[in-house]
Amino acid sequence: MTRKELSQLYWLKKEIERESRRVEELEVLATGCTAGASGMPGSGGLSDKTAIAGQIADCKTLIETKRLVLFCMTKTTRKVGCEIAQNLIRKK
Repeated sequence: MTRKELSQLYWLKKEIERESRRVEELEVLATGCTAGASGMPGSGGLSDKTAIAGQIADCKTLIETKRLVLFCMTKTTRKVGCEIAQNLIRKK
């Protein structure tokens, strides 16, 4: 695996972590668990919660897509590594 590929894996994992935290924040916001600075709860209007639910769905889709890319990248790397190892074993 090249340095560039390792860097891509690293940043992809970081992006997944960031999106996961964003989902958690949005879920808290959607349930209305957080109060405003005045201590009064937010408006909690239906349109606000619907928009938040859409954002949550988008974030979860993005996370799953990035996890799939991560899986494919690591699986490809393992496969190439196994092929190299098998070739080395055959040569001995």
